[in-house]
Amino acid sequence: MRTVGIWQTNITDLVAEGTMVKEGDYVATLDKTELTNRMRDAQTQMDKMLTQLEQAKIDTAIELRGIRDQIVNLQFQKKEKQLQLEQSRFEPQSVIHQAELDLERAERDYQQLVERLAPPKRNLRQKSPNKRFGAPSARSIRPNGGTGRSVYGHGAQKWNGHLCP
Repeated sequence: MRTVGIWQTNITDLVAEGTMVKEGDYVATLDKTELTNRMRDAQTQMDKMLTQLEQAKIDTAIELRGIRDQIVNLQFQKKEKQLQLEQSRFEPQSVIHQAELDLERAERDYQQLVERLAPPKRNLRQKSPNKRFGAPSARSIRPNGGTGRSVYGHGAQKWNGHLCP
């Protein structure tokens, strides 16, 4: 009961005083009310978290479906802008330039949406926690002013971040 943080409990049943008991025999019953309440609270918390997880999955699926629809619409829009650009070939230069800008904008919108849908890239070479906060790492601190020799003696050899015997 201590593992779940119950430090005090009541004895609900106890064998009569003076009764001879052997190892493994029934001696007493402890009140299980507090333990039952804690288990019920933990189960309620777990159910709540599972519900939140399911809701997050549903929300994500709905959002992804919307993004996919937007991607299809933007692909169509890109084709439409490309066609407008091709048809404006004999128009004045300002009309051609406007069609080029419209096509570039459609391509940029499409690319941004595709990147938003793609999973985030993970940096496999993560910094150590010490470097993140500006603290020197163990390898950057050299004894004896950075000479590479141990200030502790004992025949230490080359410095590689640790004292070598």
